[in-house]
Parts: sequence; structure tokens; C-alpha cells
Amino acid sequence: MAANSFLDSLTSPRLDRVPKDTKYPVTDLIQTLLLTAAYEVCSEGYTRNTLSSYLFVSTARDLRDKIHELILDVNSGQGDLWTKFKKYTSLIDPLESALHNFIHVAEKESGVQDRKDFRSLDNYLDWIQNWETNRNLIRSAFISARGLTKGLDIQQNPSLDINQITRQDDRAYFSSLHETEKFKTFRSSLKNRDVLLITGTVLTDFQNLEQGLWDRADEVISLWTVKYAMIINTIVELATKDSPPDDKFKLMAQNTTDLWKAAVALRKSLREAINDTSKATAIQPQWDTLIEALKINVFSELQYEQAGSRVSLPNYIEILALVQDIRRPFHQQAVATAGLFHLLATEFQKEKHQNNLHLLHALKDGIQAIQDALVKSRDILKDMIDIMSLSDDQKQTIDNEFRDAEKEVEGCFTKFQEQLAREDFDSWKQEMKKAKDTDATQTQKWKDFQRRQVLDMGFIFLAQILMTFTCNIQKHAGKPSSEKQVTIEVAIKNAKTQERYTIDSALPLSALLWMIAKKDSKVMTNPLFKDPSKKKIFSMDTIVNEVGGAVILDFS
Repeated sequence: MAANSFLDSLTSPRLDRVPKDTKYPVTDLIQTLLLTAAYEVCSEGYTRNTLSSYLFVSTARDLRDKIHELILDVNSGQGDLWTKFKKYTSLIDPLESALHNFIHVAEKESGVQDRKDFRSLDNYLDWIQNWETNRNLIRSAFISARGLTKGLDIQQNPSLDINQITRQDDRAYFSSLHETEKFKTFRSSLKNRDVLLITGTVLTDFQNLEQGLWDRADEVISLWTVKYAMIINTIVELATKDSPPDDKFKLMAQNTTDLWKAAVALRKSLREAINDTSKATAIQPQWDTLIEALKINVFSELQYEQAGSRVSLPNYIEILALVQDIRRPFHQQAVATAGLFHLLATEFQKEKHQNNLHLLHALKDGIQAIQDALVKSRDILKDMIDIMSLSDDQKQTIDNEFRDAEKEVEGCFTKFQEQLAREDFDSWKQEMKKAKDTDATQTQKWKDFQRRQVLDMGFIFLAQILMTFTCNIQKHAGKPSSEKQVTIEVAIKNAKTQERYTIDSALPLSALLWMIAKKDSKVMTNPLFKDPSKKKIFSMDTIVNEVGGAVILDFS
């Protein structure tokens, strides 16, 4: 089937039996997710892991088409209908999940930050880690999609092995990192003879690695080779930044042989692993040595030297103010988390730690993670009417915030186990467990109380309704019931038709939105009601009687 663009070629049906405009409600979500994924990988900023991503989207498209083909077969009434029915219905959930997982990482890949804006080693280490994480997630998504095609008679190129595809993406990215002019510029600035000789070995070896690597290395070695290229780029870029604050980076990289000797050792371990994959285990220690050398010789001189005087802790009043706004079912956990802040703040202020700027920086990161968790939790809970109004998604989000803060702090205690007492953190974890149990118990008690109140008040409430209903009948006897009803015309953005809805004039616009959603659930995504002139936006609490006879339903 012909396609007009690369986007079309990724999303248009390839099966002749499946028309391009085939639609079924059961695959609405798959179609939306597929188009979203395709837009991401076709965007200008999507420059890494491209082959794996394109093939994932193409495979997801083929699975969508297979579902449509099986639906057509079932509708035809011929053959083993039940087997075909089970086959297509069993594909829907895992395909949706694979698309969700892929889009989550694709959105990050299409918005990768430009390295020219990096100003610290942390920026570069995050860049390396994010590339590795995203690469592995995209690889996993592709493997999942490929697994769904087994036994479905979907045309796949058998020569396209997943490891070859991943290595091809790695090779393409490796090539983009071999910027010869940048390396030449760096070497031309060197005056230290020893550094000049060592860097010549490292930088000129890029081309040799690219030429000799791909026909022998496995997927793990290709990953390490790209990481090696990324860390060498990190050193060169930090050493050639033009802005004055980077002068010390430049000075240290141009004159410190230990840093470049560590790079040579890493390159050597890579070469040995290419020829003998059993030696791949030696790469990680060499990597760690190079990172440590980089932190000591470059990063600490420029940033950690100044970080001690710049680091300021949030005061206790700020933390306490956050806690008092966090209600059940997370109040006790917030109290315990404030206790973790107290523990880190106490360590931070100890005299024996003041010269250990690496530790101070890690403690500051832990404290910031705690504050972020409390702020985000407070923001979610501040508009909550009562415990029962908190959604499962909101609960999960808050749980994740507390868990991420705990992981950040645990990493600090693990890394600096010689300076920090691990038993203090373990003791706090027990306190956090008790806090969770207390929150759960108190929340359940409140729910039980509300249920009893509902039962106790049920008969009274029913009597009030009957009395009100009777009074209204008497009050409006002989009057048409339509006096309190209004008809409102709703134009949905991008829709070709307008709908009329009859609703009680005293109800809020949120009630009207639910009426519309019964026909089309998609309108629940960031809806906005506007007047026909589009100059005014109505809140969802606005009474229907106040908006006139027509509104536009837009989406933010």
C-alpha cells in the first residue's frame, strides 16, 4: 500500500485485506498510541536509537493490522471463529502496554538536551546514564512487540536480529560522537608533552574502534564502546568550554596525566573484550576508575570547591509548614520523612564532614529529594475534600515520591558508608514502616466511620428527599417540568457536528461534561468550556443557566 510520507509508511496498513480507514472501537487506543509513537520517532529531535524505534513502530502497526484482519475473519463467519476471536482479543492488552512503555521513553528521546548547555560533570553523567536507560527500554519494547508476532503469520525479516539492530543504532550514535575537529582543537591547546602523547593515543583510536568493533563485538561490548565515546566527549567538551567559569576544567584536563591514563586503561579493556568477550567483566572497574579520576581532577576543583559555601539547607520552619498541609492517608509518613530530613541535616552540619565536599553534595541532594517529595505530596493533597476523594493514581504518585526520596537517601548512606552510620538509616526505615501502618489504620477507621454515618443518616436523608419532592410537586402543581430545564448547544473542537443537550439549569458545567462523555469519553482529556466568541473560559463550577444557550468545548 503506497504511503505519502515516512510517517505514513510507519502507520499505514501493509495488509491488502485491511483498508487504510479501518476502524474498530476496540483498537481506538492502539491507533492513538501508534500515531503518537510514530510522531515522536519521526520528529526532528529524535536522533538516537532510531532503527530500533522505527522497527518497533512498524511491528506495532503490523500487529494492529493483524487484529483488524482477524476481526474481519470473525465477522465473515468462516473458519474457526472462536480461535480467531481469542487470538485477536489476546493481542490488545499486551500491545497497548508495549506502546505505552515505548512512548514513555520516546518522549524523553525526542527532547534530549543540547550538550552545549551542559555546565557540570553531573550534566554529562546524566546524559550518559539516560542514553543507556532509554536504549535498553527501547530494546525491551521492541523485543516485547516482536514476541507478540509469533504464530501470527506476520511478515518479518529473519535476518534482522535484535542484537544486530541494537548494535547498528549504537554504531550510528558512536559515529556522531567522533567529532574530529573538536578533538583537534583540544589537542592544539595542549602544552604538556605527556598529556599530548596520551591524548593522541585515545583520540586517534576512535576511528580504529569504529572500524574493527562491529563484526566481532556483542551487544554488551557495543554499549560500553558508546559509553566510552561519550565519556571522552565529556572530557574534551569540559576542557574546551569558552565561558570563564570553565577555566579550571580546561586547566585540569590539559595538565592532569592521571585522568588520561585512566582513559587509556578503559580503552585497553575495551579492545581486549572485543577480541575476547569473556574479558568484558574487566570494563566496569576501569570505567569506575575513570569516573573517579574525572571527579577528583576536574569536577571537584571547579564545583565542589565552591559548593560547600553555596549549599544552604531548607530551614525547619519550611519543612514543618509542608508537613502540616499533608493529611491522611500520608500524614504520618510525612512526619517520618521530616525526621529523615533532620537526620541528614544533622550529618551535614557535623564538623568532621566539612572538608568532604562530595559527601556534602550528596547530603544536599538527599535533602532536596525529601523536600521535593513533601512539596509534590502537599500539592496533590491540598485540594482534597476528604480521604475518600483521593484517586488511586494520586495515591500511587505520592507513594512514588516518598519511595524515590528514600532511594536517593539510601544511595547516599551506601556510597558513604564509612562516613555515615548505616544503622541510623535502617532505624529510620523502621519508623517509616510504622508510619505507613498508622496511616493505613487511621484511614480505614475514617472510612468505617463514614459508612456508619451514611447508614445512620440514610433514613433521615430519604425522608428529607421525599418531603422536598412533595413540596416541589405542590409548589409547581400545574406547571410544566421543563421550566427548570434548558437546552444548550455544544460545539466540540475539531468536530463537524454540534449536539444539543437538555439539562437542569441549576447544575454546574461539570454535569454537562459528563453527559457529553457518555457519548465520547475522549472529551475528558483536559476539557475547557468557552463562550462562542472564545474570549471567555468558563470554570467547571459555572452554573449552566449563566452561560447562555451555546458553548464551545475546547481542549487545553
